[in-house]
Amino acid sequence: MSACGKSRLKCLFARKIVMPTTAAPGPDGGRTHAVRSGWVELTPAVRVAVSVMSILRAQVGLLLFLVLFSFRRDGVATAWYAAVALAAAAATAVGAALSPALKARAPEDVILAAIPALGGVAAALCALNAGPAWTAVLAGAIGLAAAAGRVAFDAVLQRDLPPAARSAVFGRVETLFQLAWVAAALLPVAVAFPRWFGALVIAGSSVAAVVIGIVGEPALVWVGRHLRRLRPAGASFSWRRPIGPDDDDL
Repeated sequence: MSACGKSRLKCLFARKIVMPTTAAPGPDGGRTHAVRSGWVELTPAVRVAVSVMSILRAQVGLLLFLVLFSFRRDGVATAWYAAVALAAAAATAVGAALSPALKARAPEDVILAAIPALGGVAAALCALNAGPAWTAVLAGAIGLAAAAGRVAFDAVLQRDLPPAARSAVFGRVETLFQLAWVAAALLPVAVAFPRWFGALVIAGSSVAAVVIGIVGEPALVWVGRHLRRLRPAGASFSWRRPIGPDDDDL
C-alpha cells in the first residue's frame, strides 16, 4: 500500500482532515468546529461515526466473498445464492426506508451505536447454525444495518461539519470505506475459513462497533494508542500532508 493510502487509513483516529481550499466556519448550531488554514477540525462524534461506519462497510465486503467461496466449497444449491442476494437487497431497501423514522425517535449517534447490534445478534445465531438459511438472515441483518447506519452517518456529518468542509470530508471518508470493504473482502479470498468462523468475525466486529459507539472518543484513543505500538520502529506517518495534484478529484 502506498504512503498516501496509509495516510488515509489514519482518518479513523485523525483529529483534523486537510481541505483543498481554506474555508470559513459555518453556523455551528451550538457545536464547535474550526476551519482554518485549509484544515477542518473533526468533532468526536464525527470520528466515532467514521469508525462505526467503516466496520459496517467492512462487514458487507467480508460477508459477500464469504458467501461466494463457502457456498461453492460446500456445493450449496444455486437458489441459495439468489436467496442471500435478495435478502440483502430487500433489507438494504428497508433500512433506507426506516431511517427517517429512526431519526425522528433517536439521535444519529444513538442509531450508530445501536444498529451494529442487529448484525451482531444475527452473526452469533449464524455461527451456531451456519446453514444457508441463517446466512440469508445474516445478509439481511448486515444490509439493513449498513443502510440505516449510512443515513445516520450522513446526518452526523451534515450536523457537525460546516457546509464548506463537507465535500472534502465526504470524499476522504468514502475512500476509507472502500478500503475497509476491500480489506475485509480479501480475508475469505486469502484464507478458506468456514462460514461459522466468518460469522464469529462479524459478531466480534459488531461488538467492537457498539463499544466504540457507546464509549465514543476514549475507545478510539485506546485503539489508536495500541495501533501505534504495532508500527515498525523508525516508521513515521503524518496525516498532515499537503494536497497534491492527484488529490484534486477526492
